[in-house]
Amino acid sequence: MTSWTSNLTWRTPSLTSRTSSLTSRTSNLTSWTSNLTWRTPNLTSRTSNLTRLTSNLG
Repeated sequence: MTSWTSNLTWRTPSLTSRTSSLTSRTSNLTSWTSNLTWRTPNLTSRTSNLTRLTSNLG
């Protein structure tokens, strides 16, 4: 029983570390997604500007 308890005690920080790592990754992914969402209209706007420029040249 003591060995089991000590094993559990030893594993808990590892689990905490994994959870925190996962939280950090999730937050990174959220940030990346929001960045992508923010960039998409910008890209659309640039494409439309490029199309306008091309048609002006044509």
